[in-house]
Amino acid sequence: MIHLSIILKKSPEEEVTRDDLKKQSFQDYEIISAENRVHELNKAIKKSQGSFLTFMKPGVLSETNRFAQQIDLLEDQELAAIGSPVLVVYERGQNLISYPVEFEDIYSSFFWEKKNFMFDSSVLVKKDAVISVGGMSSVVRQSEESLMTALELSVWCRIMLSGKKIKNTSEPLVKCQQKHIDSSKQYFFERDMIWGMFRRKSFVQHKFDDSDDFVFDSIFQRKNN
Repeated sequence: MIHLSIILKKSPEEEVTRDDLKKQSFQDYEIISAENRVHELNKAIKKSQGSFLTFMKPGVLSETNRFAQQIDLLEDQELAAIGSPVLVVYERGQNLISYPVEFEDIYSSFFWEKKNFMFDSSVLVKKDAVISVGGMSSVVRQSEESLMTALELSVWCRIMLSGKKIKNTSEPLVKCQQKHIDSSKQYFFERDMIWGMFRRKSFVQHKFDDSDDFVFDSIFQRKNN
């Protein structure tokens, strides 16, 4: 039985991450390659056999004990997801990006200060938790879906609003180059929309769906109702 499903977003750098994953001490996993689009990621979730999921951006590398450590921590029934700080590697050095560790600090830092609280590719999440909040969903118009960069953030927020907890480790379990840290205008646009819905607790609730006409979790849907 597969315990972990790694959903790897399609990119020319896929092989770099695939090769790195061979070094993991925990080897009971499968890799599913998927486009970074709502219905493609939901199809990957539906196809996955693992009880745990991680959505990885190609080029991100993991510490050898990452999955073993995270799965052990997720034995906590109240915990739905666990992330970690990220070590950003430059040509002449490196920089550690840290995030709040405890759930209460994660919740309040995003609610009050709109601060990023997780590095998406570092997160290991229980599959049931993702499905229970409807899987991946969009905060932009369907015609703009190919631009989406903050899909996972919406999932983490909906999980928190569902009453489940998320946390980060204090030590980094992943590393990457600066180009893998999204700082685009599109990302901040989506983050602002998600933050507004998070504060208003106004996410549209829907059942998990992997079809092409997936129900969009957005202000546009609410306007049409």
